[in-house]
Amino acid sequence: MKPQAPSALRAARQLLLLVAGGWTVVWLLFAEIQHLNMRREVLNMARVSAENSFQKDVAYRHWAAMHGGVYVPATKQTPPNPLLASVPERDIITPSGRRLTLVNPAYMTRQVHEWFKSAYGVTGHITSLKPANPINAADAWETCALKVFEKGAKEISSVETINGEPVLRFMRPFVTEKACLKCHAAQGYQEGDIRGGISLTVPLKPYLAASTNHVNDAWLWSGALWVMGLLGLTIGHRRMKQMIQQREEGIQHLRETQDRFRMVYDSMLEGMALHEVVCDANGQPCNYRFLQVNPAFERLTGLKAADIIGKTVREILPGIDPKWIERYGRVALTGESCQFEDYMADMDRHFEIAAFCPRKGQFAVTFSDVTERKRAAVALRESEEKFAKAFQIPLYAISITHLENGKFLDVNDAFTSMTGFTREEFLAHTSLGLKLWVHEEDRLHIVAALRAGRPVEGRELMVRKKNGELITVLFSARLIQLKDEPCVLSSALDITERKKMEEALQHSRAAALNMMEDAVATRNRAEQASEALRREVEERRKAEDEVRRLNIELERRVHERTAQLEMANKELEAFSYSVSHDLRAPLRGINGFANILAEEHAKQLDEESRRLLGIICSEASRMGQMIDELLTFARFGRQSMLRGEVDMTALAQSVFDRCAAQATGREVRLKLHPLPSAQGDGAMLSHVWVNLISNAIKYTRLKPVAEIEITGRADDNNGIAYCVKDNGAGFDMRYVHKLFRVFQRLHAETEFEGTGIGLALVQRIVQRHGGRVWAEGRVNEGAAFYFTLPIRKDELERQESD
Repeated sequence: MKPQAPSALRAARQLLLLVAGGWTVVWLLFAEIQHLNMRREVLNMARVSAENSFQKDVAYRHWAAMHGGVYVPATKQTPPNPLLASVPERDIITPSGRRLTLVNPAYMTRQVHEWFKSAYGVTGHITSLKPANPINAADAWETCALKVFEKGAKEISSVETINGEPVLRFMRPFVTEKACLKCHAAQGYQEGDIRGGISLTVPLKPYLAASTNHVNDAWLWSGALWVMGLLGLTIGHRRMKQMIQQREEGIQHLRETQDRFRMVYDSMLEGMALHEVVCDANGQPCNYRFLQVNPAFERLTGLKAADIIGKTVREILPGIDPKWIERYGRVALTGESCQFEDYMADMDRHFEIAAFCPRKGQFAVTFSDVTERKRAAVALRESEEKFAKAFQIPLYAISITHLENGKFLDVNDAFTSMTGFTREEFLAHTSLGLKLWVHEEDRLHIVAALRAGRPVEGRELMVRKKNGELITVLFSARLIQLKDEPCVLSSALDITERKKMEEALQHSRAAALNMMEDAVATRNRAEQASEALRREVEERRKAEDEVRRLNIELERRVHERTAQLEMANKELEAFSYSVSHDLRAPLRGINGFANILAEEHAKQLDEESRRLLGIICSEASRMGQMIDELLTFARFGRQSMLRGEVDMTALAQSVFDRCAAQATGREVRLKLHPLPSAQGDGAMLSHVWVNLISNAIKYTRLKPVAEIEITGRADDNNGIAYCVKDNGAGFDMRYVHKLFRVFQRLHAETEFEGTGIGLALVQRIVQRHGGRVWAEGRVNEGAAFYFTLPIRKDELERQESD
């Protein structure tokens, strides 16, 4: 391999150094930007702290000013303010003798600033260019800020150094309000004037210390990024160096390939030649010139390279057929390759030739002598014709298959006629794929015998035809070699009819013997049947007597049960009347007296008593609601049904519109599919939809968007199943058995209101219609309630009568 090009490697190293220097400059610029961003973030945090402190000062100053100051006990820490001596009520004495002094907003703010500085280190200072109190005199920085405020500025802040420590100084002005004139009118201030301001000094040291870790992390990550960049550049340099080496290796490989091609070109068995096409004035091929030939060309044609290179074909072979020039000229001018076999009459030889275009106007040919192969093919064709005539003998069904996989290579017409499959079906499948073998072990035995060198002669087998019919064949097979692969030449003769005739003869003989045995057995069975008939008549008579006795007993029990039901209904009506009237009266009294107590004596009650009184009122109202729903539950169990056809789609839509109108301020989406009509009492079914839809809206209250879907379809029990599905709170399926019981609830009253009667009422109405109710749900993933109704009106009437 030749040495690497030093100039290419030197250029790669120079490029590496240049890119590494640029990457370092970019990294340093990025690191400096990060540092500046960190410092800006520290100042922003300190400034936010100062703004929050200023807003706090403004808030309680405004509150104190709004109330004209506040009175506090006069102490050593808070003595009476001499600057308020002109205020008539600066000092007051409480009825208990305690002395209070008036604290104005400035006095209060100054004390808060002193405490805040000792607690948090943030120094606040209320100041003015004309302070009423010398303590509030402005320093140099504050004086400059106050003068700037008089020119219209709204805020001043800067980073300063105090006692060698960096601090953020922040100041905003105070605008004179009407309440401020009580103390400052004497100084000449008017409402709306800039009276002064509050300056805040925030130490930056804690913020800088807190940001140190972030700065260190930033430097660490940026340093790692710089190292990774240099590492990537190093890897890229190595890759470029490898590419330069690979290019040099590729050039060397190309030279070696050319040498190998020359060796193959000279030693190949096929003849090869390169030609140049010669065209006439019209651009049509009229001749071609020899440019290069290999030794095999000389051997196969007898023409020597020294005699033909540079000469045209018409000079070498004056009598050449023009078709050769036309064919090769088309390849050289169009670039289309071609491959063909042809006969050279002057050599009495057959050649297989391939021609292609290496470049415009030239063509190359490779060829081989196939004369002997052509003669062998002719002999093989004659042999195949003889075999084909024997193969199509109509008496036997003949086939050729692979020994290993049973794939068909050929079948004769007799084979297709016998089995019903077409020749194409046989050639596309195996014998197992077509299920020809009734007993697959028959094929295994035949293959084993052929592999052992034993031919199969006259074996009876069962074969399945295309239509499923089973036939019996007499099968023979021989092992042959086709294209050096073991194959099976088999023949089969259909002997089904002969087997049937033999079986029929055997059956006839057996039938004669069976007829004699059946005659004796028939006489014995007749005697046994007569005795059995007599016993059956006696047992049937006893059964009829028992049925009559049971019918009489059943009628008696029905009359007794009917009387009991009538009595129970009367007692239930009396109980309902008692509940409706006797229980409501004390409830109305409780509710009325509680309301009077709340309206007239609420001021005399403490907070806990008022809360308990509210609970009494709400629980009395809730019990009244439970009584109403319990009466409704009882009424639907005994009132008669007015049956008719109900438009369930319109009914569900109407109920939803009424319920959704009460859910104000919520987004409730309904997906109502067309519902099959039902046979039943429309008023009762309306209560079913009201309870299910109102529950769906109620239990989706915690969802941002309530989604309700109503569907209906025919079920597997000759009925219609309806479903109301929501995305609400759902429930635990372990307690699904409690859903349809009276007063049973799976959610607390504080979560969702209700009495626990609605679903029990749904179940009673649906059961009266001959249907059933069930539910499915998962906690926080919604619930689905289903109920079914019979499709036929007569079925509904039968359920009602039951």
